Amino acid sequence: ATMVLLPDEAKGLPPPGILNRNSAWFGLVGWFSAMLHNGLNRRPALRSGVHRQLLLASIGWFVGYHLTKYENYTYARLDRDMREYIRLHPDEFQHKGNHSSFISFFFYFIIICYDKILFPLKKKSPLLNAINLIFIRDYLVKD
Repeated sequence: ATMVLLPDEAKGLPPPGILNRNSAWFGLVGWFSAMLHNGLNRRPALRSGVHRQLLLASIGWFVGYHLTKYENYTYARLDRDMREYIRLHPDEFQHKGNHSSFISFFFYFIIICYDKILFPLKKKSPLLNAINLIFIRDYLVKD
């Protein structure tokens, strides 16, 4: 009875890149915690315990990588469920107007720019996925 973080269906997803935002943040937190430990014990922060700094940064990087895998699986599952709901309930997602107006395009452009600021290392973020579903829902629902 071992605990598995990801189910078998997550193994079909592509692996995240080695350099990702969660790995970088957790790696920095691990490195900073080693330096903080040095400082609290009145040792030189950067020069003392370099092996512990590397170890904690590596552990943080590893944890961040696997959290990114779990995050990708969660968003893929949510996208799949949302698409399935749209497919099963097409009457709730009828086209209500022309999305090619200037105002709609302007807000779409602003959201894409904001999305790139929030998620600079991700190719497709959850915010952009949700907005794309709104703008292309007519193509997702087949008669």
